[in-house]
Amino acid sequence: MKQARWMLVSALVLGFLPPSTPVCPWEMAGLENWSNVNTWLPGQIPATNASVVIPAGKKVVLDAQIPRLLTLTVNGTLVWGNVDGIRLETSYILVNGEFHIGSEDCHFEKTADIFLYGKSNAPEEVSHFKRKFIGAASGSKLEIHGKQKQSWTKLVETVEPVRVGSCGYVYDSRDENLGTKLGLHIHVWNFDGTVYDTHQYNTAGTSGQKKANNMVNYIAGTPAGKIIAIAVYRTMGVPSPIFDELYTSIEGLGGWKIRDVEEFEPYVLIAETGNASNAMDNLNKRYGVAGGLDTSADLRIGDLVFKVTSISYNTNYFDETIFRVVHKVGAFPKLSFLHNVSSWQKGDEIVVASTDFDWRQAEIRTIVECTDCADNQVRVDGDFRYTHFGKVTYGVDERGEVGLLSRNIRIEGELQAECYNFTSEEGYLCDRFKRDTFGGHTKILKGAFARIEGAQFRYIGNQHEIAQYPLHFHMCDGVPGQYIRNNVIRDSSSRCITIHGTDYLEVSNNVCLNHLGHGIFLEDGAEQNNTIHRNLVIGTQHGNLLYTDRDQDWCEVREYCNLLASIWVSHPNNIVTENVAAGSDGYGITLTFSDRPLGLSLQRQIDRGLYQDMSTRYIKVKEFSKNVIHSNKKDGLWFDSRISYGQTEDGMFFPQNAKIGLNYYSPREPPNAEGQLVETLLKELTLYKNDERNSWLRCGNVAIVNSSFADSRISYLAAHSTAETSCDVRHSIFIGQTANKGEPLTYIFNDPQFEHLPKSERPRHHFDQSFAEDRPDFMINGVSFYQGPVYIDNCYFDQFYNWFYNDSLTSTLGYRPQRPATAITFHPSNYYPTAPSCGVKNVKFGFCDGVNNSFRMMNGNASTPQWIIYDGTGNTNIRDYDGTLTGLNDVQIVQDRPFFTEPGCLSKLDWGLALCRRNYFQ
Repeated sequence: MKQARWMLVSALVLGFLPPSTPVCPWEMAGLENWSNVNTWLPGQIPATNASVVIPAGKKVVLDAQIPRLLTLTVNGTLVWGNVDGIRLETSYILVNGEFHIGSEDCHFEKTADIFLYGKSNAPEEVSHFKRKFIGAASGSKLEIHGKQKQSWTKLVETVEPVRVGSCGYVYDSRDENLGTKLGLHIHVWNFDGTVYDTHQYNTAGTSGQKKANNMVNYIAGTPAGKIIAIAVYRTMGVPSPIFDELYTSIEGLGGWKIRDVEEFEPYVLIAETGNASNAMDNLNKRYGVAGGLDTSADLRIGDLVFKVTSISYNTNYFDETIFRVVHKVGAFPKLSFLHNVSSWQKGDEIVVASTDFDWRQAEIRTIVECTDCADNQVRVDGDFRYTHFGKVTYGVDERGEVGLLSRNIRIEGELQAECYNFTSEEGYLCDRFKRDTFGGHTKILKGAFARIEGAQFRYIGNQHEIAQYPLHFHMCDGVPGQYIRNNVIRDSSSRCITIHGTDYLEVSNNVCLNHLGHGIFLEDGAEQNNTIHRNLVIGTQHGNLLYTDRDQDWCEVREYCNLLASIWVSHPNNIVTENVAAGSDGYGITLTFSDRPLGLSLQRQIDRGLYQDMSTRYIKVKEFSKNVIHSNKKDGLWFDSRISYGQTEDGMFFPQNAKIGLNYYSPREPPNAEGQLVETLLKELTLYKNDERNSWLRCGNVAIVNSSFADSRISYLAAHSTAETSCDVRHSIFIGQTANKGEPLTYIFNDPQFEHLPKSERPRHHFDQSFAEDRPDFMINGVSFYQGPVYIDNCYFDQFYNWFYNDSLTSTLGYRPQRPATAITFHPSNYYPTAPSCGVKNVKFGFCDGVNNSFRMMNGNASTPQWIIYDGTGNTNIRDYDGTLTGLNDVQIVQDRPFFTEPGCLSKLDWGLALCRRNYFQ
């Protein structure tokens, strides 16, 4: 009894004690300083190119700057000290013990850099990890915890570029017809912003030396007291001694980086002639990055800001130089956001996502000082080239996302300036990507414990081999409590985040920008109970590792390929919520499963007693809600196809990881062929401005509810899955065209009668908005009925207006040019008849049928662009179950021709259809 009373009193006393202060890793007992000679045997601090091993049982704190290491193996404990500016360079970090940079309760607040170097043939190689890595082996602990910052947010006000007629506009070279010679472009202004002179020198051509000498004379002849700007257009040529005089001349203006410019690298200089002290020049080194790079510089004179930009590509011809003069009110715009961003600091970089069809309208800016900003505002160092929409329009949230790209823990891989190859496969990659794609990786093995947050990964990932990704949990089984959270993965050569053979992992609040291959990737079709939450993914580009990563043109058998996705969900039993897929050269989010686990996971699932053939066909999607999908080249959401496990279907062999056929999805409880049919719900989605379609689904009892569709050529299209299943859309809105107009388009008519004319002489029309696939003649629609059965219930349609746009071209074209639109129609190229039970009920419209030549439903014909008459096209029909579409209760909407109609039917000539009372069967 006395003992019991003592325990009670002790518990009460402990209950009143203040909470203990977390112990930061660098305060851990028993730590020895890296900088202390006594820490090392034989009493010597590791020197340059040392292979360092921290033995088991030893605890070392990295307390000072160290030389470049060859390798680092941590068998004991390594703690990053609470010291600013330490940089660790090594070919790899192998963690067999513990590696800590901060902790979950004590985040690292200073700056830390890790640089992984080496080529693909480096002798430093470790089993299971290979080369150039941070690796957590079985039994190890990897803790990386950077400063806590708002990872990403949304605009609450539209950001407009400074253009003619807008506030702050003075001059823009894009409004002039100045030509596009390769080499160096020059603008010279007076202090009041008026143009003094412009010139272009093709230093990259065969007469490069002559042009360089001419440019030297031009610079020498420019009077003092002018503003001069120089920019590379595509390339200034191969660096050569023939440019020595030109280099010296540009250096005399203050251009000290000019001698470092390589081929296809953007460079700019802006300066006051006769006063090099205020010059600014910038060079964006390619470091193996394919595609477009840009750099800018500006000079402020009084209330005017003179700006120059160079955009250079090494893969296509979208190069540009831009010379501008902007009043200060437009040069440093203030952005307003949905969330508190007071954790964002001067000097941090942000990316503002595209809100148009083209994800490449995403723009990177640097935060500058702002004395009049609220907690949800920042000011940035340059106006924008594109409009970034920041409003909820007609009930659709199209506010552009803004991601923070800067973190205080920076992990970077070395990329060579020149692409190299030691094997034929590497040679192929050089030909394909035009750059080095061997960037290093971070890999967690089974039995390790890893939590990674607040870090920045750049130039990581490897196209040379699978299993080498920026962040990768590899065959770990269940990992509850572990996470990848609030990181930035940027300019990756292979994916963003990979979950492979791993369950119960949290992947949340990460920003992915520019990567080859699928972005957030569930690899083997067996990963379950993972949480993919609130990630922002921008810039998913085709890679080469898997068939589905590749563009169809890269594949001998086209059917295998081209299912690239920003978020690749390969098993239904996962949680995917509040993510944004804001730009892919393929799809936004795919739900595509395999009939069997792939690769290493097949035996893994058999060993765990979790293997059941075909099971993914029958499992409900665990949770898929509040995801936003926009600015993707193909479909925003794709719920179809399967991933081959190496099987033959319909007489055709499909190798493992190839795309194969239909998904045959049919969710059931229990999840097998004999189970009772259940429904998979996809909830509260927002889909807009996806170039091909907002969504494509195969009707396996999949219902989209409480969702928004807008600004796409086709918002919803669903195909047939199995005999017993259907697709539904309920309680959702469809908007044909919102206030988010996107970028202006000059449309050139390429009708056959104009093929003999050069493009410059063909008829054209200038629009103040963008269009899907740049085609204003494509019919936009909310729902395209296809095979079905598909049911639309309690949905609202608005802004599906037909409009004629240039009557002056009617006689030239032979028809009146029109932007066609309708709320509801049929699939434009239909091989198959539509299930007669397809239909609508309780639908509502924000416009009157027939007013302003706009109709709630229309049928296409041979004159409708992309409308191809197949057997199914002429056999389409749906049911209006309650009269809310047609005004007639319970009627069939059919083709207006004798096979379908009878004397009691009512022709709807404007629709190209008829309404009939009878029931129809297939």
